[in-house]
Amino acid sequence: MNAPESFVSPGLDAQRLAEARAWQARAQAGENLLLGDARALPAPVAQLAALQDDSPGVKQVCDGGLTAVVRCWQDEQGRRWAIKQARPQSRVRNADGETAFVNELLRHGELRALQAQGARLTGVHLPVWGSLRHGLLVSPWIARAQAPTATDPRVLTQVLTSGCALAVNGFFDWDPSPGNLLDDGQQVWRFDLGYCYRFDPRLGFNSAGDGVHAGNALPLHHVAERIETRWLSGAWLDLEQRRGLAAAVEAARLFNAAVAQAYAHAAMALVAKGGQAAVMAAWQQLAAQRAAATRDDAAARAFYVRQSWHAHWHDVQDDLSGRSCTATTLARLDWLREASGQHAELLSPDVPALADEPRRQALRSQLAQWVQEASGCRVDRS
Repeated sequence: MNAPESFVSPGLDAQRLAEARAWQARAQAGENLLLGDARALPAPVAQLAALQDDSPGVKQVCDGGLTAVVRCWQDEQGRRWAIKQARPQSRVRNADGETAFVNELLRHGELRALQAQGARLTGVHLPVWGSLRHGLLVSPWIARAQAPTATDPRVLTQVLTSGCALAVNGFFDWDPSPGNLLDDGQQVWRFDLGYCYRFDPRLGFNSAGDGVHAGNALPLHHVAERIETRWLSGAWLDLEQRRGLAAAVEAARLFNAAVAQAYAHAAMALVAKGGQAAVMAAWQQLAAQRAAATRDDAAARAFYVRQSWHAHWHDVQDDLSGRSCTATTLARLDWLREASGQHAELLSPDVPALADEPRRQALRSQLAQWVQEASGCRVDRS
C-alpha cells in the first residue's frame, strides 16, 4: 500500500498528502471534488448514497475492503453497477489510509483526462462518477469477475502491462493486491487506485522520490516488485505450503519471464518520452536480472528466495504501519522466521542482519515481536 518510511523522501510524498488533506478540508467547508457527469448515473445521487446492504436492487455486498464498501446494485433496466462507498473511518490507520479515497478520486480524474487525450490504459477500470462529499464512486459492474489466478500467463501479462502503462504515464500503483484486481476471463482489471500516486517517469521509478532528481534510478520498488509484494508472494507462499518449493519456484519463473519482456517494452516507451539515461539503464538492468532468473533451476530457486524475503518483509511492514494485519501477515512472518535459518547463507549478501549468528538472533527477536504486534491488530477476525 503505502511506501515504507525508510524509502520515502519528503518531496512527492509530502506533496500528495498535502493535496489530499487540502481537499478533505475543502469538502468539510462545503466545496466538493467531483468526477464525471452525474447525468451518467443510473439513479439520483441521494438514492445511491443512501444504499444499504438490504436496500432494493442490492445483489451483492463486498465488505472486505479496508477503506470502502462496494455494493452491486441493479437498476430498473437490469444493468448492474458497482457503488463504492467510503467508510467513515479507514481501517488502515495511517495518513495514506485516511486519504486513500480522495487520492483515488484525483487519480481517476487525471486518468480520464489522459484517456481523452488518446492514452491507452487497457486494464484500468474507470468510474463514470464520483463525489468526495458523498463518499461515492460509481462504476459499471464487472460481470463474471473472479480473483486473478497467480499461475495464469495471460493474467500475469495483463497485470504487468497495465502496471507498466500506468508507470510510463506517471502513475505508480503501490497496491495491486488481489482485492484490487478482477479477472472477467478475458481482461484483468485494476479498479481501486487509492494508493496510486503521481511521479515523473523520466526521472524515477516510483512516487517515493523528490520529483526533481533521478534518485530512484536503482529502484527498491517498481511495477513487478509491487505485484509480487502485494499479491504474488502471498499466492506463491500458499503454493509452497500446498505443493512444495519447486512449484512456487516454477510459478515465480513464469512471472520473471513476463517481467523481462514487459520491462523491455516499457523502456522503449520511455525513450520516446525523454527518460534520463540512468532510468533507462535501470529498466534494462531489471529486465536482464529477471531474464537471468529463468535460465536454470538453481538461478530460479535463488531468485525466488530473495524475491520472497523482500516481498514478505515489506508487506509485513506495510500491514504493521497501517495496523491492518491478517492471517496472511502471520504466514509471511512464519516464512521469514524459517528462512532466517534455512536460507541465511543465500540471503546474507542482501540482508546484513543474517551475516552472523548474533545478528540472526537479533533479527529473530524482532520477527517474534512483530508476530505479537500483528496478532494484536488483525482486521480479519470473525
